[in-house]
Amino acid sequence: MSANGELESHAAFALLELMVSPARMARLLDAMAGDRRGAVQLHKWGIAVSGAIHEALHVTELALRNAMDV
Repeated sequence: MSANGELESHAAFALLELMVSPARMARLLDAMAGDRRGAVQLHKWGIAVSGAIHEALHVTELALRNAMDV
């Protein structure tokens, strides 16, 4: 990894530490065997999955509302 990539990874991890609880951070690090970069990537993956679920939920809600309005 380049020095710039290492700096970006360190900054991303530092920001993540500010945003999530210590317990959540510990679970992310445990899941990634202590790999900080992996913990950041795992958190980003969780955000993407959550977004996909909310998108599907939104479409389902619209379909149900439309069906109730008939």
